[in-house]
Amino acid sequence: MKKKLLLSLVIALLVLSALCLVSCGDSPRANFYFLIVPFAWLIRQFSSWFGGNYILVLFFFALVIKIVFLPLSIHQQKNQIKGAKLRPQMALIERKYQGLTDQDSQMKKRNELMEMQQRANYSPMSGCLPMILQMVIVIVLYGVIRAPMTYLAQMDNNTVAEVYNVAYHISTSEEYGIRDPNKYASKNIGEFKEIPEEGELPWSAVQGIDQFKLTEAARAYPE
Repeated sequence: MKKKLLLSLVIALLVLSALCLVSCGDSPRANFYFLIVPFAWLIRQFSSWFGGNYILVLFFFALVIKIVFLPLSIHQQKNQIKGAKLRPQMALIERKYQGLTDQDSQMKKRNELMEMQQRANYSPMSGCLPMILQMVIVIVLYGVIRAPMTYLAQMDNNTVAEVYNVAYHISTSEEYGIRDPNKYASKNIGEFKEIPEEGELPWSAVQGIDQFKLTEAARAYPE
């Protein structure tokens, strides 16, 4: 029963990480934006404490996550120690049924291995849980960090496009001597000619904007 519950939890986390991966690049009104909200909030708090220093923000974020996952990490290490102690016994069972490929022998081998693991309170699946949880967090964190204006500054797509237009003008103006129309875009977007006064640009229109470089531009030219 416990093994089935653990397997169900692992599957649920894998589905959750897949949904999160799909929604990470979407707008703040994405179907699964709620997965990103708590992480974005936490990073915004750290950012306000450390004056927007990304290195310190990510360091303390990682520290908090490490503390939260400490009980799981300790459990995982204990489980690994149990597994190491059981390996000689598992090897004996494997040797006992070596060369026996019939279904009954294989069933007996699996039953003996399961009984031995149950007696030792060892679960091979329990080591996967912390790794999957950490994978979910990394995926969410990637979604937050790659679009700081969208998720941290909480700008809508229209505002991001307006900021980009100003940066685009700067990057193509001889006055500033940059003249690189693709400086703030990961693909050639060009200037946004029409930004709707009502409604919002779709995420597909602004997703090619390099928000990292755009944030640097906003700091370099705050006016």
